[in-house]
Amino acid sequence: TVLVGDYRFQVVDYVSAPLDSTTHFALLGAEQSFSDSLKAQIRAGASFRSFQQGGNEVDPVFEGALNYVLGGRSSISWTVGYSVEQPSEPGSLSQTTLRTGLQLRHSFTSRISSTLGFNYQHNENQ
Repeated sequence: TVLVGDYRFQVVDYVSAPLDSTTHFALLGAEQSFSDSLKAQIRAGASFRSFQQGGNEVDPVFEGALNYVLGGRSSISWTVGYSVEQPSEPGSLSQTTLRTGLQLRHSFTSRISSTLGFNYQHNENQ
């Protein structure tokens, strides 16, 4: 088991929208190896957004991943994330986002591999 602390910094500068901001992210989590084939990661924390026009916002952030080695040459990964983000729609103040994805990777040789992925993202604008 590995305990993880994660800090991120983001600057958003719109060309025409008045929602320019700076955001600090603080997350704590763990990475766990259950076997040589199965590994998991989880992180949870908060984002602290400060808008240039005034006002602050504190929102939850969650991320997780599960990785499984199917054999010597193939693996499958599932990722999930939940956060409140800068909006992608004009006129919205914030955007709640849920992302999840499934990736299958296969190595044909030591230099040639292929990845097939399916990803889903759901946004709700405020």
